[in-house]
Amino acid sequence: MIGPSRPVAAGEPVPGADTPELELRGIRHTFGEGAPDAVLVLDGIDLAVRENEFVSIIGPSGCGKSTSLFIAAGLIKPSEGEVLDHGKPVTGPDRNRGMIFQTDAVFPWLTVKGNVEFGLKRQGMPRPDRERIVADYISRVGLSGWEDRYPKELSGGMRKRVDVARVFANNPRALLLDESFGQLDSQTKERLQIELLDLWERERKTVVFVTHDLEEALFLADRVIVMSPRPGRFIREVTVPFGRPRGLLLKTEPAFQEIRREIASLIVTSIEAKLMGSPSGGQEP
Repeated sequence: MIGPSRPVAAGEPVPGADTPELELRGIRHTFGEGAPDAVLVLDGIDLAVRENEFVSIIGPSGCGKSTSLFIAAGLIKPSEGEVLDHGKPVTGPDRNRGMIFQTDAVFPWLTVKGNVEFGLKRQGMPRPDRERIVADYISRVGLSGWEDRYPKELSGGMRKRVDVARVFANNPRALLLDESFGQLDSQTKERLQIELLDLWERERKTVVFVTHDLEEALFLADRVIVMSPRPGRFIREVTVPFGRPRGLLLKTEPAFQEIRREIASLIVTSIEAKLMGSPSGGQEP
């Protein structure tokens, strides 16, 4: 059974700290607003993420998961509502919110070392400090010995490790990941999940992780937020009951699989409700 879990009513913020690290309030967003073919993508998103908390967002394909993350990052301005970073309005991208995209974001003309130190150079960090930080993160993501290689010489998993090292090296307060491991094979994905958790345990940053993989969402997060079909709404918050640190064998435990099945059932029910024309998109009363 899902333990601490409840429906999320429209307009109701998910409980968090008095001043959350990151907060979305009343977010509505329409693509092509004002055009005949305008599409309402998000309809009343409220989320408060506590400092150092790891939150996963999951839902049906096309429900607006990535759009909500891009709005949180300041890359998209919502049609309605606001994003707050420590209580201050977000008006655009900021180095306090690092983002790891689904596709590779490495610069092909830079080496592994050049990619990881790119942001530190832009900040004007002295070379000795920069080299120490870069060497540390390259080591922690398992790329020691590959510092002078270019992205074309790396596997997909290695390029994603470069992305992770670069974002952590820039030391943002919050990390936003958009299905960042979705294009990798299952074994590489699981290795990167463990490496990400190891880094997070060490540095305890605030993380919002968008994924379509239920096991990934449960394995990584403190809370899982479930979205309805488009227009996306948050319809269920699940507090993950498993302690930390976590190992991959957790995924085989009956309690883990039971929660996974219940979340999957909720998503299927919301899709069926949408297909049958329910105005709530499957939201429970």
